[in-house]
Amino acid sequence: MPDTSKKSCIIHFNQGDCCIKMIGKFLEVFLLTQKLKIMVKITGYKEFIREDGTTYFMLELQGGVEMVLGKNGQHYATAKKALLSSTFDEEICKNLIGTELQGEIVKVEVEPYDYISKTTGEVMTLSNRWIFKPSESEN
Repeated sequence: MPDTSKKSCIIHFNQGDCCIKMIGKFLEVFLLTQKLKIMVKITGYKEFIREDGTTYFMLELQGGVEMVLGKNGQHYATAKKALLSSTFDEEICKNLIGTELQGEIVKVEVEPYDYISKTTGEVMTLSNRWIFKPSESEN
């Protein structure tokens, strides 16, 4: 005769706590084994002129909304932005607005450069930039 004193989730599905634990464990394992897709959106483009007078376009990318703790102790919403070089003409750039790309915007260290704040006019020396890092493709 089988021992019925031991509770088993397989046999006793009406045991609520046991089922919740099973579902919780399943979700934990599922999330750990899945690669979450991080996306950025093409929000616009900018035209630039080379020294030889020819033009080229860079795509403006924006990540998702993030909450940041400000210097005053208050949280505010922001989004990382970056420019991405392209070989596209203006018409294609216009048509790409709203397209999502798999990847993220990350901060990278670069040689120091001067930056002039558009709001205050202050000159700051920076040593980082925000760039688009595409997700690694699965083969």
